[in-house]
Amino acid sequence: MLEYLKYRWHLRKLLRERQAINGRIVPPAIGEEYVPLQDEHDELELVEHRIYRLTSDYYWEKAFRHGVPVPSGEANWESSKAFPGTEHLSRVGLNALKVAFHDQRKRTLEIVSIVLAGATGLIGATTGLLAVVLGKG
Repeated sequence: MLEYLKYRWHLRKLLRERQAINGRIVPPAIGEEYVPLQDEHDELELVEHRIYRLTSDYYWEKAFRHGVPVPSGEANWESSKAFPGTEHLSRVGLNALKVAFHDQRKRTLEIVSIVLAGATGLIGATTGLLAVVLGKG
């Protein structure tokens, strides 16, 4: 839980930073040619790279902790524009991980419910046997 809160806090900070950079970019007037400013463009790419890396690292560590296999393949990973040679999870990869986490939670809940139902039945049977044995005596 603490890891999730730390991740969300850091992600919110990076998203605000990206929003501030986007706020500094002035769109061209109608009929005016759009010339992107390289400084803002570079800053935006760096912040987006940090957002993607933060998200990828968080879900990678979560998958490792829960024993969920991290998806591989070109469809699940994207190359970074800011730092060539580095990769981060794509939307498809993140969705695949989230589905795997959901399936794992579902399996765990099924196992817990079966064990709980079995324990309840065992307690009921034991109580019934004790009532029969102690009632005759």
